[in-house]
Amino acid sequence: MGTWTARDWAALALVLMTAVAWPTGRGLAAQTAAAAHDSTGPTPASSSARHTRTDAQRELFAVANTWRVYADNDLFAMRPKGVANDFDYTHGMGLVLEWADAPAWLRRRMASVRGCSAAVASEDGCATTSLRVRQAIYTPASNLTRPVRGERPYAGYLGAVGALSRVQPGRTRTWSLELGTTGAPSLAEPFQRLVHNWTGSTQELGWDYQLAARPTGSLRYDEWRFRDARTTGLRLRPAVHMAAELGTLRTAAVFGVESRISFDRENWWLPSDGHEAQALGPFLSAGWLQEFVARDLFLDGHFFNTYVTSERNWTVQQFAGTVGWRFRSATVDFRLVHRTKEYEAQFRPHRFGAFGMTVHRWPSRARAPGQ
Repeated sequence: MGTWTARDWAALALVLMTAVAWPTGRGLAAQTAAAAHDSTGPTPASSSARHTRTDAQRELFAVANTWRVYADNDLFAMRPKGVANDFDYTHGMGLVLEWADAPAWLRRRMASVRGCSAAVASEDGCATTSLRVRQAIYTPASNLTRPVRGERPYAGYLGAVGALSRVQPGRTRTWSLELGTTGAPSLAEPFQRLVHNWTGSTQELGWDYQLAARPTGSLRYDEWRFRDARTTGLRLRPAVHMAAELGTLRTAAVFGVESRISFDRENWWLPSDGHEAQALGPFLSAGWLQEFVARDLFLDGHFFNTYVTSERNWTVQQFAGTVGWRFRSATVDFRLVHRTKEYEAQFRPHRFGAFGMTVHRWPSRARAPGQ
């Protein structure tokens, strides 16, 4: 066995933290339920009673849908002075629309479950849907007019993802379909040139050799298992994440852990929260993923591309940390992502940052308190 790196120790620490917090969350949840059952008098609004609202009360604090915009860029990463940007996954941006409901014909195929807008607290589960449009830009480390052997190709991607989620206590399952295109229709080259002109950055020279315009797609299944706990004024959510993806875009299996911590404040449920609403105010999260990659379009190229010579690594680890603040009308966050080397000729592990803002939209029958 080789010497462990700092990344390996960090991954082990996250796994152990999740393993320790998991039964703790279960025990705290049981204690909270027992205390509520044994209580014989009125409970202050600041106590655990506020977390056991009826469905009608919960509805006042439930968001009907959200609009999220985000921007990823290696320029946002915390890199040492003098380290170059603009290579590997150099930029991404997108718009995500999420609804606390699902079309009736989809819900009928899920044993007629209700939409989460009408069943936030349902033990039988409920359904949410989402639609995401995204653009991604990849460039090699060498800024030359012709490809360099072993390096990744220039690539632009523009796609849309439709997803359906089944939300149950302690578990969320998501099925998604992504369709998109590479090449000139992705608008990656003109967008990057526009931004580089605006910022005075060096222009990339090798876009004539970007991946050609072809349709691509993939099917993906994600499952989150989590427990929510409250202790000493804090809320904890340790989670386990498993996923599998199959398609011309990417074929991979994923396993990971994540932990989120926030103050134990007023619940404010969003469609992305799962069964248990998360609290208003600041939050922090940290996560680790282990990916087993059988195909990556942006490293392997399209089938029969002879000029793509990068040698993809089969395993990739990802470490991510997020800091954010949930307000009544919006959530803002910053995420820092560190990924180990994805192909043999990659100079170093890749790092990028992501800024995001989520706007909360209210149902017509319920309003945010104080509005």
